[in-house]
Amino acid sequence: IYENFLNRFKETREQLEIVQPDVRIVSMANPPTVPSTPGKKIFAAGGLVVSFGIAALLAIVLDRMDRGIRSAKQIEDRLGLSTLSLVPLLEKRKKNQKPYQYLMEKPLSAYAEALRRVYMAVKLSNVDREPKVVLITSSLPQEGKTTFAVSLATFASRSHKRVLVIDLDLRHPSVHRELGWQISGGLVEYMAGERTLEEVIHHDLETGLHFLPIKGQTTNPTDLLDSQKMRLLIESLRDTYDYIVLDSAPLASVTDTRVAALLADKLIYCIRWGQNMIGAAEDSVRGLREVNIEPVGAVLTMVDMKKHAQYGYGDIGQYYTQSQKYYVN
Repeated sequence: IYENFLNRFKETREQLEIVQPDVRIVSMANPPTVPSTPGKKIFAAGGLVVSFGIAALLAIVLDRMDRGIRSAKQIEDRLGLSTLSLVPLLEKRKKNQKPYQYLMEKPLSAYAEALRRVYMAVKLSNVDREPKVVLITSSLPQEGKTTFAVSLATFASRSHKRVLVIDLDLRHPSVHRELGWQISGGLVEYMAGERTLEEVIHHDLETGLHFLPIKGQTTNPTDLLDSQKMRLLIESLRDTYDYIVLDSAPLASVTDTRVAALLADKLIYCIRWGQNMIGAAEDSVRGLREVNIEPVGAVLTMVDMKKHAQYGYGDIGQYYTQSQKYYVN
């Protein structure tokens, strides 16, 4: 058995020695001395060109999709209105501080200067008969019209004027909330004969303003605004106050403002920077002109002044960064 096994082992070893590999070395490989591809610089340049093209295309698409109003030139070209001022967005206020409180604390700020520009523009719009009753409106809600109305009234009050703010937004009143008041009666109760005028006009000691708010609701807001009693009320208040600011409802939402505008000497149209749709603005201004009401001008509200200056629109906001040394923000 052992001899058989040994013989079989020898035969197997001899067979393995007979098999020869079919691979042979032709030449030894040498490491490359130059890159086999064009190199990093060419790929980087190509990537830069492609990225620039994609970014440019994306910018064009976003610009075409952006229907918001951002510049004075857009307002002039599309609405035919002059821009009275660009009111800055206040991002560095104290906690729970209202814009009108910031105005009182920082009378030399860019925010105060924007309001001063509006105040003087309205004042000089009629030198012979200085406008006394000014109505503030916008196309849509959340455009900052109530905040602007209270701030403008506060500025006028700080200019030693006896100022009254009347809330004429009968659907969504907010003047008293902006001033932080809880009220028990207002314009609707006075018009219904339930309260006297002295009972519904409140005096805010912080700002020095007087304001006539809205507490109750009415089923016919337009009829109330178009009533003889409402016109007589405004006329009687002209003799008592130096400056009256009317905060009205958005133009694109309801028709109340078209009627309320007939009570005012001048109308200021507020446009939220980058948010107001150009179509809504055009429809709103067209609706005013249909009843022979021409706004004294437009105000861009909540403007990010740094971004606005970077866009280079060519209006007064372009020089905001150069003018910052004149402001105490």
